[in-house]
Amino acid sequence: MTLINKIVQNVEHKVLNAGNSVSSKVEQHAAEKTENILLKTPQADVFQPIKYKKAKSMEEAVEYAKKILKIKNFDVEFLDIANQVNLSITRALNRTRGKITVPDNVFFAKVTASKGIKVPLCDMFMYYDIKKNKYASRTLVLNKNNYDVLDNAIAAFINKYNNNGQITKDSKNFDRINIFCKYKYEDTLNRYYRLFQQGKLTLKAKQDFTSLLFQAQERENRLVYEIFCDNDLRLKYGAKAGIPGDLNNISIMDFQEGIRPYLLKLKTKYHTAFEPNIQTKTAIGFESAIFHELGHNWHSRQITPPESTNFTNPASISNEDLKAATKVSDYAETNAEECLAEIIKGLLSGDKYSDDIIEFGNKITNGKLSSLFG
Repeated sequence: MTLINKIVQNVEHKVLNAGNSVSSKVEQHAAEKTENILLKTPQADVFQPIKYKKAKSMEEAVEYAKKILKIKNFDVEFLDIANQVNLSITRALNRTRGKITVPDNVFFAKVTASKGIKVPLCDMFMYYDIKKNKYASRTLVLNKNNYDVLDNAIAAFINKYNNNGQITKDSKNFDRINIFCKYKYEDTLNRYYRLFQQGKLTLKAKQDFTSLLFQAQERENRLVYEIFCDNDLRLKYGAKAGIPGDLNNISIMDFQEGIRPYLLKLKTKYHTAFEPNIQTKTAIGFESAIFHELGHNWHSRQITPPESTNFTNPASISNEDLKAATKVSDYAETNAEECLAEIIKGLLSGDKYSDDIIEFGNKITNGKLSSLFG
């Protein structure tokens, strides 16, 4: 018999002996004692959603990061970037009910990349203590290099779109980037473009804008690639676009150059949305980069030696699993760990994935991916 049952039984006995005149007092006393015992009884921790509060000063941002998010060291140079980091981590915690792993440190520093590799918006650095056989610290580094060249990067993108004839006038006579794919953030992309022309973008918004431009270009490239790889589609659209030469032996570069004007014209004329087979649609901008790194951070907690060596030297994706990875994003095709981080990024952003993608994520994590969001 449990302690609570004993108390209830004792209360019933007192009610019978004391009569109806005191029964209400006894019931109240029993309820209070029962409530106290329930409060003292060990229970599983229940996550309480965190209510985000936007900081008005850097001091407030640091206090929120340390006290609410439990980040040990928080050193970010700009307030709007600091607020975005705090907001993104708060969202990640709420959407996983506290299961996502928060970095120990958040710093603003320069991150370099090998030639030919896109410099990341941010990166996760993990210090592994060999003696203790575990990760000693995890640090989210916001890449200062990006902020030094934002205006130049945006200008380079705009110049590319102008050269390809992709900036047009819409019905309201606004300059508009006319991209192939109609996905959720197309309007955001064009709104940022107008604000950039007016000189009204904040530093954080410029970071989001460069990310949006990059993803728009990536999706255009993917769409053209999918058409090119399908023999029937290549012959159909190639002929309609009037691409000269043998379409059975044309290079991807020549096909891309010839097909772009036709697809843009087709979209403008019929308002047709061309959508490549990518299921990551909601995850955009700086926040998506933070979510991606949080995915790596969480994954590092799920693996132990000798598996941990596979985290720094990740396995390639099998041909069978590659079919699922290609539907996540282009970057997901890099290796299994990057694919998992991309999946977590999408799930944290609200994207919905097909069963084969979720199964692949569970395969990498021994079934733990579903529990992260379960």
